[in-house]
Amino acid sequence: MTQEYAFEEESAGGIILNSGRIAMVRNLSGNFSFPKGHIKQGEDPLEAAYREIEEEVGIFKEDLTLIKKLGEYTRPDGFSGRNKKIHMFLFTCKKENLVSKDSENSDPQWVPIGDVLKKLRWPQDRTFFTSCLKELEKF
Repeated sequence: MTQEYAFEEESAGGIILNSGRIAMVRNLSGNFSFPKGHIKQGEDPLEAAYREIEEEVGIFKEDLTLIKKLGEYTRPDGFSGRNKKIHMFLFTCKKENLVSKDSENSDPQWVPIGDVLKKLRWPQDRTFFTSCLKELEKF
């Protein structure tokens, strides 16, 4: 039987690959995650992912190559504790310099793929990332 989750918020973001590394952001609490954020009214998930990636790691849409939508998962929001549905996309990029415009996620870093799982705080993020590993190996 599949467990159903009610969600109160929606976010979108991406797993961005660059030479065996993944772009991650560290928030004010010191927790790492993938660049993502709330979907604004009137935005679709892909538009929100592009906007959030630019804000949190400084990679512009024209510097990203969209590979595919990886899927969606649900986890608690780190600030409100409410359930949020997260839409994730896979991108590649050649840009090296990461710069955040977001004061809540001000430390973007390229993290080797092998170190990503131990940096993720939420078990749901780790489970989702693990489910994507075979897809990531193609790149």
